Amino acid sequence: NELKDNGPVYLVDLRNPLDIKKEGFIPGAVSIPLRELGRKTSVLPDFTDQIVVYCAEQWQCVIAQTGLGVYGW
Repeated sequence: NELKDNGPVYLVDLRNPLDIKKEGFIPGAVSIPLRELGRKTSVLPDFTDQIVVYCAEQWQCVIAQTGLGVYGW
């Protein structure tokens, strides 16, 4: 909620679909498994919007943040 004060927040769930089904998800989040993130940039928001990634393991978020930075986010 604090991030929303700075504009729209786009949530990306990096977990695989089976984990999401078992463990649930944050309402409004978009499911893009880490291995598919580079191929699904067309569904990501404008470069000015905030993207918040989350997963079960921190290292996946670090990889996603690095990759998104390379693409311009």
